Amino acid sequence: MINQQPSNAELLKILVAQYLSGVAARSATSAVRALLRDWDATADGTAEKARNAQAWHRAVAAAELHTAELKDKAWDDDAVAHVNLLIDRAGYQPTPWERRQLEAAGA
Repeated sequence: MINQQPSNAELLKILVAQYLSGVAARSATSAVRALLRDWDATADGTAEKARNAQAWHRAVAAAELHTAELKDKAWDDDAVAHVNLLIDRAGYQPTPWERRQLEAAGA
């Protein structure tokens, strides 16, 4: 999914939601950088396209870490949005536990 960058309008919606909820705060952490290295997610340059790709990579990684941190808790809107994005953009098939989390969250 990391290489399936959304439109600028969709990216903006995702970034705004993460910023307002606090998920975006994770984007500058060493955990996000490590995850991006594991995914081999790179976008070199300073032009708008490269910056948008970098923002998308960080947004996906921050959301992934946020969702993983809720393993023992009910999922919030950000976790639901992340898994739904995985389903919609990458054809991800949630595990039975993830489906229960989505159902419990009303998704």
